Formats: sequence, C-alpha cells, structure tokens
Amino acid sequence: MKQSCEQKLRKLAEVLEYLGANHISHSGSTLTEHSLGTALILNQWQLDCHICVAGLFHAVYGLPGISSSRTTITRPLLERIIGTYAESLVWRYYKADRDIFFNSFSEERQDASLAGSGCNDLIYLILANYVEQAIRNPKNVKLEGIGNILHIVEYVEASVQLFVVTVIDNALKSQE
Repeated sequence: MKQSCEQKLRKLAEVLEYLGANHISHSGSTLTEHSLGTALILNQWQLDCHICVAGLFHAVYGLPGISSSRTTITRPLLERIIGTYAESLVWRYYKADRDIFFNSFSEERQDASLAGSGCNDLIYLILANYVEQAIRNPKNVKLEGIGNILHIVEYVEASVQLFVVTVIDNALKSQE
C-alpha cells in the first residue's frame, strides 16, 4: 500500500528528533513541532510531497539570528534522506536573504534571479512557515512582517491566499 504524504512526513519527523530538533526551542515550541506543522500546512494546501518534505526540514541548516538552531546534518546526507529537489529547496530557504527576496516582489518588481526553478515553491515554504507560527502564536504577528507576506501571497493559488489572509486577520483580531 502506498504511503500518504502525511504518513511520510510523520515518519521523517523522527529524523528531525534524532538530529535533536526536539531540543531546539522555536517560537514557543520545539523545532520539530514547528517544522512538522509547517509541512502539514503545505500538505493541506495539496502541494507535491517533496515540497512538504522540504517544509519539514526547512530549518535544519539553521535559522536567521539563532545560532543554536543548526542541526549537525550535512547536505549530502540530507539529500539522500529527502531527495535532491527537497534538499535544494531547504538550502535555498536557508541561504535566501529575506530582505532581497521580499523587496524583489514589492511594487510589482520580480527579480529575474528569483524567478527561476522553484521560486513558487520557495514562496509556499515561506508562507507556510509564517502561517504555522501565526496560528500557534497569533500575538507574535507583527505588522511589519505582514507587509512582506502580502507582497508574495499574490503569487500563489487563490485558496492559499485566502488561507494566509484569514490567519493574518485572526491573529490581528486576537491582539485587539
């Protein structure tokens, strides 16, 4: 019997635990819980499973500004575990300069270097990461971050746009 993407994600989450991600704090939870939540949101959006797997491992190389967030896995080993495309998406997520990325979508300017293969998948990954944290900790949603999200949300399917905007709206209402 073929394994569903959600079953695969839950099994691969054990790899994150083995790497110690369950001992790394992240936005009021553990990196394992956050990463699995991110992956499950991507799965709920019915994206290809390799994108969901990238969502599960999106932070294994580290998080901006959090030096203790890096796991010890190497790129070649992660590629063997999750596949070439998923690992390359994880690496792009890790290496992306967020200011340059978000600015390239502002005022209807899209940087040609970002428009290549996997750009939409990277957008979905960034959105799912944001949404997972906004659902879990709505009081931590900041207005300055919302602007960045709204610059890129127009590049995804309408159902995902509605999901993201609804989460942001609920987070802002919880802060009133």
